Amino acid sequence: MEYLIEYGLFLAKAVTIVVAIILVIGAVASTSNRDKGKEKKGRIRVTRLNEHFEDMKKSLREAVLQKPQLKQLDKEEKKQAKAEAKQAKADAQQKEADAERKSAFMLLTSKATLLRTL
Repeated sequence: MEYLIEYGLFLAKAVTIVVAIILVIGAVASTSNRDKGKEKKGRIRVTRLNEHFEDMKKSLREAVLQKPQLKQLDKEEKKQAKAEAKQAKADAQQKEADAERKSAFMLLTSKATLLRTL
């Protein structure tokens, strides 16, 4: 009978240790799974502040200026924007022409080098 009591205590200790090990392994696995969810890529939200400030500027002008002044100011801004667009187009054409000249020069240079080597 005494052996059965000792055997029961042994089984109770063994079961306790096994359950403790299982709980520790489960906690580690749970923590690692929780960390995987946090590795998702984040998002960056970009807000165009210049549009917001342009709208505020326009509404402030409408509130402060009279209609003829506002109309004149709008005409000047459109004229300036048109001039800037024209200048940007001319700059783009100039860059394109420069690129063509450089590539032509490179072709001529390589031909001259080829002729020298012969």
